[in-house]
Amino acid sequence: MLAAALAAGCTDTNITAPSIAGGGILFASDRRDANFELYRVGAAGGPVERLTTDLAHNDLAPALSADGGRIAWEREIATPSGLTEVELWVMDADGGNARAVVDNGSENRSPSWTADGGALVYASFVTGNWEIFRVDLATGATTNLTESPFADQAPRVTRDGASVLFHTNRDVQFEVYVMDADGGNARNLSRSDADDRYPVPTPDGGVVWSRFTDSFDLWIMDGDGDGQRAITWTAYEELSPSVSPDGGEVVYQTNRLPPQGLEIVPIGGGTPRAVLTDDGSGSALHPFWGSAP
Repeated sequence: MLAAALAAGCTDTNITAPSIAGGGILFASDRRDANFELYRVGAAGGPVERLTTDLAHNDLAPALSADGGRIAWEREIATPSGLTEVELWVMDADGGNARAVVDNGSENRSPSWTADGGALVYASFVTGNWEIFRVDLATGATTNLTESPFADQAPRVTRDGASVLFHTNRDVQFEVYVMDADGGNARNLSRSDADDRYPVPTPDGGVVWSRFTDSFDLWIMDGDGDGQRAITWTAYEELSPSVSPDGGEVVYQTNRLPPQGLEIVPIGGGTPRAVLTDDGSGSALHPFWGSAP
């Protein structure tokens, strides 16, 4: 996993309200104030809109709810001695009503909304190894979906809400798995000798993910694991993909645009275009391409 620098500095106001609600590409960046905050940019590039301002913490891994109305993300809690906790937070897409929804003293990552918006699925180290949980946002009740001794990480709920994609080292190297929404029927989709990570669903039931051979490239497969084919094939590291709402394109982070920028490529392959380039503004990580409400 890519490690973000730990934040330092004093606490500023928590939220700078955006001028638009929902939609666009969410991402995390350290382009301002030397720590990671959440931002939004249009798919064609253009002005970058800041969504959070908390100079004491890193904000990472934004995820937009299916209705475009709310954003979930990771907030890193650090001291001078290092990272102490990663909480999960939720706010309205206009920047209001920010609150912690997972605060268990452990590291919690990769929030993903259920289809109805009533819960988050996420990876947590609270048991002493990485497992996948669901938290009900109304009650705070949590359910361990995997209960395995392996590193189960990077969950993403499918568009229909019936399944959860994730990567795991249950087969020594990391593979892309899928399980039912209740944690049952876990099965290996990628079935390869490569390192397979960061799976995300397509609108038509397929899966896009990052596969490492000589570098990380983007791949796509059918929902049953068949039809595996490369979308990109470069010497660069293409990670953390997110598929456009219409299924036609993929946004991802890449070190082609150092230190880390965002590119978009047609889902069938082709020439990528830059969304955020190296303009001296820092990294852009964890893109999420969401629909407007």
